[in-house]
Amino acid sequence: MMETNDKLIRDFFGEHKQEIADNGFSRRVMHRLPDRQRKLTRLWKACVATILLVLFFVFGGLQGLIGTLRDIFVSMVQHGATNFDPRTLIIVVVVLGFLGIHKAYSMI
Repeated sequence: MMETNDKLIRDFFGEHKQEIADNGFSRRVMHRLPDRQRKLTRLWKACVATILLVLFFVFGGLQGLIGTLRDIFVSMVQHGATNFDPRTLIIVVVVLGFLGIHKAYSMI
């Protein structure tokens, strides 16, 4: 039954096939596809990320980050964190740094 219907449909459309003039429509559609805008968006994101990275270093972001981590470490030692493993702090900093960079990049 399904094969018969499929054959009838194929035969009908085969007999009634019409060519429609393109008049450059396909070319215009291809130029407006999102891929072109996606490239511009990626370029814009790269430029903004570069500017943000330069500003981070120019305004002492690295020194501020190191100072904050030093203060956290000193505070932990002063409040009795006797069995503290420095590798834990490094792992936390790396994970939080990755999440922060990912969040900042996704907001651009």
